[in-house]
Amino acid sequence: MGFYGSPYAQDRNDSWAALKGLKSDTNLPWFVCGDFNEILYGCEKRGGLPREEWRMELFRRSLEECALNDVGYIGNWFTWERGNLPETNIQERLDRRVTNSDWIDIFQGVKVQHLVHSFSDHCPLLINTKTSEGKLQNNSFKFEAWWLQVGDYCKSWKV
Repeated sequence: MGFYGSPYAQDRNDSWAALKGLKSDTNLPWFVCGDFNEILYGCEKRGGLPREEWRMELFRRSLEECALNDVGYIGNWFTWERGNLPETNIQERLDRRVTNSDWIDIFQGVKVQHLVHSFSDHCPLLINTKTSEGKLQNNSFKFEAWWLQVGDYCKSWKV
């Protein structure tokens, strides 16, 4: 499923309500990809004003209520960028792929790659569910959100 979160902070609650409304009560595999226009943690942003914690918490809570987890990625940390000069440059991880456990059980070898962007302010994301041999694999990096809650985890990243 493709998802586009409102670009306006005041309308973000409507986006999260829509996402929760799309959640099925059944245990069907669910894969959601898109521009959520929000970050989960402060370290997913470089430059500009810091994001308010309550906004990120609402996003985290919404994903949790939908039983959706980030599948991780390969490539650049940030998926969106604005401003060409160092003093005005802002980078954020707004685009992501999240799934429920039923989907990941089927596609254990999923790989999401953040590709280099040149024409858009968002980088394209390549989703690969199989190896070139057609076999499923499970050796890609998986980002665990709880890592960020342990000490100064984000500060130790060199981005």
